[in-house]
Amino acid sequence: MPHAAAYDGGRPTDAWWARHCAERTEVMSSWRFASRDDFEAVLRLEFPQHADAWLAAHPGALGLSYGYVLFTVRKAAGMSTDSRMDRCSISPRTISTAVEMIEPSAAG
Repeated sequence: MPHAAAYDGGRPTDAWWARHCAERTEVMSSWRFASRDDFEAVLRLEFPQHADAWLAAHPGALGLSYGYVLFTVRKAAGMSTDSRMDRCSISPRTISTAVEMIEPSAAG
C-alpha cells in the first residue's frame, strides 16, 4: 500500500488521535456494480488520478474491497468522570475538527 507507507504506515495519525483519546475502528467495505461502465464512472469520479491505471490492471473487475480507519471522540476533557479522558489534550475545537474529518468517509 504505497500511500500508507508514505505516512509510516499510519502510525503518526494513530498517535495523534490516541493523544486526543479517540477510539480507533478498522472498517472493511466494498463497492460492487452490475456493469463495468457504472464501476468505471464512479472510480474515475472518486479517484481521477488513479482510476485509469487501476482499471487497466483489473480489466474484469466490477468492484473492489478496501479498508479504512474511523476515529471517534466521544467527550471533551473535563466533561467526563473517566480519568483517561481527563488526561487527554482535547478541546471543543478539536472535536469539531474530528467531526469534519469523519463526515466525508461516513457519507461516501
